Amino acid sequence: MLVLYVITGIIGLGLIVLSALGGFGSDADFDTDTSIDVDTDTDFDASHDFDTDHSADHDLTHGADFWLPFFSLRFWTYLLGGFGGFGLLLTLVGINQEPTRLVSASAVGLITGFAAAYAMRYFQKNSPNSSISDADFLGVLAKVTVSPSESSPGKVRVVLKDETIDVLAFPLEGHTITSGDEVVVVSVNGSHVTVANAEQYMNN
Repeated sequence: MLVLYVITGIIGLGLIVLSALGGFGSDADFDTDTSIDVDTDTDFDASHDFDTDHSADHDLTHGADFWLPFFSLRFWTYLLGGFGGFGLLLTLVGINQEPTRLVSASAVGLITGFAAAYAMRYFQKNSPNSSISDADFLGVLAKVTVSPSESSPGKVRVVLKDETIDVLAFPLEGHTITSGDEVVVVSVNGSHVTVANAEQYMNN
């Protein structure tokens, strides 16, 4: 059994260390409970990837509250690390009796794996969504960089969540807008927005 503890400990603890150091990507979440970022370059200007960040729980979350960790790679990583690490620890302190050592290491591995998978799922579901949605543009003041017309879109620059975004824009009916004007976004229509002269719009 000592060989099993060594092998599982090396694999599990090694993956945990690599995960902590960012060896598996920026969020190091290499299981199926992930966030999917869909970059829709066609929606706005090429200078900004308009993220529609959909949190996708693929941990067998077919029911509102039903969840199992067994389809999460994080669960198995921490299970192996906890099992192998605790088995080696028990061996080092002189507890060599089986099945006591096996049962104890298995219990620690299961608890560690479940706790890690649940913690990640909890933080993913409760973390604030920092992506920019259509609704974030509504009512925002923008600066016109290219004059629009009813037949040809212009371009406006907005600042949202510390990001500067250039967006294709059409003027609201009855509004004449030129480069340098301050405008307000009144609607979002797929790949472009509709803007109105800020002063004129506020006075109406």
